[in-house]
Amino acid sequence: MALVGSEFMETLRYLNDIWLPARETVAEVISKRFEVDPSGRILLFLNGGSKWKEHLYSLETKGSPAILYCLHEGDSEWRIKCVPIEDGSFISRYVPKRNIPLSSNITDIHYHKNGVVYGVQRCRA
Repeated sequence: MALVGSEFMETLRYLNDIWLPARETVAEVISKRFEVDPSGRILLFLNGGSKWKEHLYSLETKGSPAILYCLHEGDSEWRIKCVPIEDGSFISRYVPKRNIPLSSNITDIHYHKNGVVYGVQRCRA
């Protein structure tokens, strides 16, 4: 019985300390996505990626533009990831001529002189 109790408490701690805060972060980032890019198809995580894929599919609103890209900081560098068509897939949602490409603000990041994109400091090309 002690083993079951400790497993239950470990699961409860994970949900409370990691899973729920990550879900809240993803929900907040989704709510601000039109501030990042007018298309609403780019998510910007200012404090790391925080298990965004696990929550994205359940938090997306039906009828809204599909989220295609996720920008986040990892290992002191900024990363961009394409959103897969479904959880666990290696096929991205972006298909040329069907969806929009990255906005010129993102694709021309290496031309940006002072390293600031969408108000994000320390970005590197």
